[in-house]
Amino acid sequence: MKKGFTLIELMIVIAIIGVLAAVAIPLYADYTKKARTTEVPENLKVIIKEQLTFMYDPVNARYATDLLTLRWTTSNGTTSGNYYSFNTSGVEDCNPGT
Repeated sequence: MKKGFTLIELMIVIAIIGVLAAVAIPLYADYTKKARTTEVPENLKVIIKEQLTFMYDPVNARYATDLLTLRWTTSNGTTSGNYYSFNTSGVEDCNPGT
C-alpha cells in the first residue's frame, strides 16, 4: 500500500489557501494604507517646526524656499516617500518680515 495524498486532498488544501489569501490580501492593503496616512501628518509637523525655527533665526528672517534648505528629509533620505512628496511651493511670497 502506497502512502501519499490524493488529488482531491491536494485540491482542497489549495482551495483553503486561496480562501485565506483572498481574505488576507485586502486586510494587508488596508493596514499599509493606514500606515502611510499616519506618517504624513507627523512629517508635516516636523516641517512646520523646522520652518518656524528657520524663520525666527535672525540670520534668515524668512521661511525656507525649499526643504533642502531646512535639511529635512524622509527616512529614505529624500523629500518624498514612496507614496507622497513634500515641497514648499509658493513660500518665496510668504516672508513675514515684509
